[in-house]
Amino acid sequence: MLRLVAIKEKRAKMADFTVLVPTSPIPSNPSLDIINETIDTIRTHTDNEIIIMIDGVRNEQQNLKENYTEFTRRLLAKCHNDWENVTPLLFEEHMHQSGMTRKALQLVKTPQILFVEHDTPITPDREIPFDKLSKAIESGKANLIRLHHEALILDVHKYLMIGESEDDLSPTIQWSQRPHLASTEFYKKIVNEYIPLEAKTMIEDCMYSKLEEAYRHRGKVGWNDFKVWIYTPKGDIKRSYHTDGREGMPKFEETFGI
Repeated sequence: MLRLVAIKEKRAKMADFTVLVPTSPIPSNPSLDIINETIDTIRTHTDNEIIIMIDGVRNEQQNLKENYTEFTRRLLAKCHNDWENVTPLLFEEHMHQSGMTRKALQLVKTPQILFVEHDTPITPDREIPFDKLSKAIESGKANLIRLHHEALILDVHKYLMIGESEDDLSPTIQWSQRPHLASTEFYKKIVNEYIPLEAKTMIEDCMYSKLEEAYRHRGKVGWNDFKVWIYTPKGDIKRSYHTDGREGMPKFEETFGI
């Protein structure tokens, strides 16, 4: 079902996290430009190990298979020859984001993960205090801290913010798969308890309602099951952006296993 390709020995780390980057067929394949940009921006902040989760091709995307096969060949070569401390995890069948992440977490040895989708780079020119964010997770204050993709919290999303900012962190009931730092154990709980094993889905599409419903039904007690925050420093809070890998490609039906 999957094949782990060992690349190079781990190097010294700052905050103790592993970066997970999922990738799948997109119109720009076989070009590596989109994932190159994402990996490059990650490397401006950390030398920590990156695991690239390379999904299989779903039935609806067989027309993309030839270009995706070439993309995968080029990506593996890049991991072997150019990048350091980047491990490709190759899936021979379509597992989707939830299935790939569940398998990848079995390989993670660090207490935290940084989840970055292949077309959501983190800002290379703005400080992201990963040591500080990591300590907030280690202390139990947070299970997950998201890097925002806008300069401020938009008015249409303010109803999802549930309290005052504390030390540059703002509590939210919005689950988003934009780049985020999270507890590894928390993420294992998410993919093993909240997402059925049979599911093949984007994590956000399954978790979005669960986080909001927990708060709506049980208040802060429900939110404490998740402890999701957004990093909101003074001024411009944008710390990630989007390169739109799908290019308007339709979203296919997902299997939630429920």
